[in-house]
Amino acid sequence: MSRLTLPDPDLRRLMTSAVLVVAGTEATAIVLALSVLHMTHSTYWVSAVLAASLGLAMLLGPFGGVVADRYDRRRVLVGVTVAETTIFAMAALAATRPWELLAAAALAAVAAVPYGPAQAAAVQALISEERLPGANAALFGSNQVAVLVAPAAAGLAYAVVGGRLALGLIALSYAGATAVIVHLHGETRPEPEPRRGFVREASAGFGELLRARMVLVTTIAVAVMIAVDGAVVVAMIPLAGMFNVGGSGFGIEMSACGLGMLGGSFIAGRVTARREPLQVFGIGSAAFGLGIGLVAFAPSFPVVLFGLALSGAGNGLFGTAEMLIYQRHLPNNVMGRVRAAAVSVLNGTYALSIVCAGTLIHAFGVRGVFALGGAAGAAATAIVVVAVLMTSVRAPEALPAQTG
Repeated sequence: MSRLTLPDPDLRRLMTSAVLVVAGTEATAIVLALSVLHMTHSTYWVSAVLAASLGLAMLLGPFGGVVADRYDRRRVLVGVTVAETTIFAMAALAATRPWELLAAAALAAVAAVPYGPAQAAAVQALISEERLPGANAALFGSNQVAVLVAPAAAGLAYAVVGGRLALGLIALSYAGATAVIVHLHGETRPEPEPRRGFVREASAGFGELLRARMVLVTTIAVAVMIAVDGAVVVAMIPLAGMFNVGGSGFGIEMSACGLGMLGGSFIAGRVTARREPLQVFGIGSAAFGLGIGLVAFAPSFPVVLFGLALSGAGNGLFGTAEMLIYQRHLPNNVMGRVRAAAVSVLNGTYALSIVCAGTLIHAFGVRGVFALGGAAGAAATAIVVVAVLMTSVRAPEALPAQTG
């Protein structure tokens, strides 16, 4: 059984830097939204800031994968965090108009594009094969801690010290990540290969995704779940009202999901060391669908929270297993491009789900949307079950992670 040894220097640094970056990203959305709203009293400006971040990340994502596969991943990660530090430090010192904050959001989104693909490739290169299950679980779980804590901390910082100082704290978060990443010791350079231009290399990421059957299966399954998940998140707001739990009910619902993810990732680190990751992925998607579906018929708010926690645990399971599937079925020199291609598709699917949320809630009702989410989880599980039955995933056939 794979055991996670926390004293491992590179793993500890990857975890620490990931937490600081995720915290900075989550805090950015809160602080920029609040700052722009305070300046303009217009939700249109808030939408513009969020759209600039999400839209550019989705459109430019595949090119970030090219950067991650062309250059030393450690240098890419450092470059991203230095750029983010500079952008938010300048915003804290000089941004006094809404368009300046909008520009900061857009520049930060562009700068961040290579980070996710480079981190995924760096993990595969730095962590030995037998320790990947525990490492993935630790990274996923630590990221969820940041997701849970950072938004509330950002809101508190904005209320106490104001928007400009809050932006300065975000810059410090990225600066801290830089200080950690520069001390990664393992080999993170990709194998050199002929350059064919950014567009052709980005397109190659989609081609590799289509050829890597197990990775493609998980991408399709996640896309099926995400196609409804955005609407489910929106439906959680009126659901809290149905149980008369007030405005805090939505926050409690989100916390239940987050705590479930933490528990799911903890379990996944142990289960994926003993079972094939595609099977663990299927168990996770089944738990996700069962939890969301349970909410559709929940007679009380505690049952709602149990269902959301179960769905979060399923997310933790299939999210951790998904990364292990990438690491075992992709060579390191294409990891960044394939991951970027898949995430671009998933981000687009999720954005479409949020756009359609109002229509789905109007057509099916709040509980009906949760029933659709449960059905999506069941459909994703069916896809995985078919893949498991059709394909025997054997360890000797898997591509070993490249270690430095």
